Amino acid sequence: LLGRDSWPGRRQHHRFAVSLPAEVKTRSGSCPGRVLNISSAGMYLRLSGEVEVGGTIQVRLGRPTEVDYLFTCTVVRTESTHIEGVVGCGVSFRCVPLEMRRAA
Repeated sequence: LLGRDSWPGRRQHHRFAVSLPAEVKTRSGSCPGRVLNISSAGMYLRLSGEVEVGGTIQVRLGRPTEVDYLFTCTVVRTESTHIEGVVGCGVSFRCVPLEMRRAA
């Protein structure tokens, strides 16, 4: 089931199931990805690149010719997927685009 939360009792923030294309920038370069769920604190995505737990990545949502959003994230967990060359990745936000922040 797409975007199903396997740790519902351990989450501090509600996650929303989505399926959004993303461009992911890692230390080794850029690669395509897909965001499968998102919350106010982070997201889960799959990508065809290499990431390390504790590392920093940038995730761009949207299309370059339209409005897009760039998130700076810390990788908090990785997992293998059933698709060769694709890794699952849970990240926490380090920097959220200003226009997406709520007024406190």
